[in-house]
Amino acid sequence: MIERARQLVRGLPSSPKVRALFGIDTRALAVFRVAMAGMILVDLIGRSRYLTAHYSDDGIIPRSVALGESAIQNYSLYTLNGSVGWAAFLFIVTGVFAVLLALGYRTRLMTLACWALLMSLQKRNPFIMNSGDQLMCLLMFWSLFLPLGARASVDRHRASASYQPPRTICTVASFAILMQLIAVYVFTAILKDHPFWHTDGTAVYYALSLDQLTTRFGRWLLNYPDLLHWMSIGTYYFERYGPLLPFVPIGTKYFRTVAVFLFIGFHAGLAMAMQLALFSYLCIFAWLLFLPSEFWDAIEPRSVSARFRRAWATLTARVAQLHCARCRRSAPSQPGWHLSRPESVVVALLVAYVFWWNICTLSPDRQMPRSFRPIATVLAIGQHWAMFSPYPLRADGWYVAPTRLRDGSEIDLRTGLTDVMWHKPEDMFAQSYGSGRWRKFLENIWQDAHRNKVVYYANWLRRTWNKQNPESRHVQSMRLFFCREYTMPDYQPPVFSRHLVYSWHGIGTDQIIPYSQSEREFQGAQNR
Repeated sequence: MIERARQLVRGLPSSPKVRALFGIDTRALAVFRVAMAGMILVDLIGRSRYLTAHYSDDGIIPRSVALGESAIQNYSLYTLNGSVGWAAFLFIVTGVFAVLLALGYRTRLMTLACWALLMSLQKRNPFIMNSGDQLMCLLMFWSLFLPLGARASVDRHRASASYQPPRTICTVASFAILMQLIAVYVFTAILKDHPFWHTDGTAVYYALSLDQLTTRFGRWLLNYPDLLHWMSIGTYYFERYGPLLPFVPIGTKYFRTVAVFLFIGFHAGLAMAMQLALFSYLCIFAWLLFLPSEFWDAIEPRSVSARFRRAWATLTARVAQLHCARCRRSAPSQPGWHLSRPESVVVALLVAYVFWWNICTLSPDRQMPRSFRPIATVLAIGQHWAMFSPYPLRADGWYVAPTRLRDGSEIDLRTGLTDVMWHKPEDMFAQSYGSGRWRKFLENIWQDAHRNKVVYYANWLRRTWNKQNPESRHVQSMRLFFCREYTMPDYQPPVFSRHLVYSWHGIGTDQIIPYSQSEREFQGAQNR
């Protein structure tokens, strides 16, 4: 037993069967590296539209609120300065590191830098985070222990010409990142154990009725109730048992390949039907890690693949030559592409910790001991895969902010329009939210746990309007309403209700309406 534990610390057993089950081809790691760097850049571009609103002291969340009760655990580089310029500087630095990561220049260092800056970015405003942010940070964390730069990288060109990178990598780290992806599906399927998913088959109907998430294609699918019924049941069982396919011990390479393309198709369908930000794309790229070596052998000779590889090799070789011309230090003969024993021990312990954490999320009765929770907070490895669990929300809605100005006119402070419109927007996502980040924040301030954050949002709305308008048109009083739409079963007409969330009539008159009162108002509307 002790000898087996020592083997696991040094690396997973090197038998062909174990490597087939838990190994990762280094070419897959190269593609994954470039894809993750691309996702970071796309994420930064999307976030940059709201630098002031989301990442500065002039925005919706001051630094003191972001730090919360523990400034050490929730530490973020963005909290060193509350200006927009500082946030923009960190965005640029993160983007530069992401480009260098894509090229595979000092890959492990760039992976560490990107992970640290990404974690810092997410901690600056946790109220706009979604499952995609959580998954991206986790994938980057486990990548710290993987040889992402073994192939198609500047590091490979800098290495000794006689040194050949391994074909596949089979370590505790490869096991960890594969199991992390599997955990997303296994634990969300366990949490989805509800008749709406596996018996009634109404879960997808309710999910696609959430106008703040659904695309045009998703709304079109609502015309086919029988299809939605089988999609609900199919989704439940696919998430529950589909992750077992890559680990079938017989014909593993075939089952792995089939599993990858099934999950890619699954997430492509989700991306077409719902506004899920980067989550679906991250899952697609992560599933590429499961593709066996035989798949990469088969596509390498293809003309398109060969041309792309030659172009990429030329680019990385030139960057490597440029670096060598400016740096006189000799290239490493054997780059650090293997885990040391202490690193393997740390990864093994963290894998066990993450599994324990996920088990604790399955029931409110299970709680991670308080003394162990800071590990998840500091390393950003805490997770809860409760997407649409135990069933999709049956209510969504939109906000209206009727506001009286000093000149006596009335506007909707959120839109700036003089016509305060209470009816449901034709395109709720675009007209009422504008982006997934804003949607997540406004969804959070409706909930009881974060209802107090509505004050910061209202202050930001007033401050922004007053800066852009003369004193005669400054805000005199405002109210913020949430217009709620509750989806009824069997395509019955939805129930609409209007809830006052916040009101203000001058300095020091902030009034937050309790969530419990909103619920009582909704029950009254439902009974009517």
